[in-house]
Amino acid sequence: MIVGKHTALIIALICCLLSCKKVLKDWDDYFPEIELTSAAVLSDGSVELVGTVISEGASPIEFAGFCVSTQPMPVMDDDQAIVSVDGNTFTVIYDGFDPYTRYYFRAWAVNEWGYTYSNILSLDSIVAQPVDPPCAPSMNTIDFIVGVGGGNEVFDNVDEPMHGFKTWDFRAWTTGSGIIDFSFGSAPHTGVYTSTSGPPEDIPNGVYLYVQYGAGGGAALSDQPVYVKEITPSLWEVTLCDVTWKWGSSDTFKLSGALECPYP
Repeated sequence: MIVGKHTALIIALICCLLSCKKVLKDWDDYFPEIELTSAAVLSDGSVELVGTVISEGASPIEFAGFCVSTQPMPVMDDDQAIVSVDGNTFTVIYDGFDPYTRYYFRAWAVNEWGYTYSNILSLDSIVAQPVDPPCAPSMNTIDFIVGVGGGNEVFDNVDEPMHGFKTWDFRAWTTGSGIIDFSFGSAPHTGVYTSTSGPPEDIPNGVYLYVQYGAGGGAALSDQPVYVKEITPSLWEVTLCDVTWKWGSSDTFKLSGALECPYP
């Protein structure tokens, strides 16, 4: 059972009297003393937290971890992560942040007397570092069959996004015969996404691509890179560079192009 400091102090005094152990001068000395040393945004838009154990208190640390909230005073159960202490430090990596929200981070630790919290650090505008795609296609054009010819088309429209149960979807199409359905695991933000074999539920940087061209169609193979650049909260650039997609049961083709989403 985890108890608060005041209850733990009473227990400590009773135990010390019964065992003839020396009572610590400061009641805070029974509890761990920790610090949230850093909260750093990594290149992929995730955040690495580092905690430091300054003192274990009157007994060894049993558990340590972190909590995250959009409220200024996160508590232990808020997006809790329990981690191991290595020497006097402990770390974790969180992802799936909204770049337009401020987040508050806190560390915590528990010994046999109770628990204690660290200082609080906050971050906003959490985004991945921009990555330049390895190709530079003209905006709002797609080449469906790279290397074969005849597949390069101008896109006339891109649907407004639709929010599914656990996906963020839109469709792009041409006046010709090309359609691409995009299904993201979350609202797009700047970074490199990875194509999935099915709906990318609960995959923050996953995207499912289904391609229709002419009389055939099929999905992009898994683990293909999709480059996203967030222009505004409601406008994204999506670039595809030689993404392999499967036509029917066996044939594969390359897909390249760039879209402005939503395209007016």
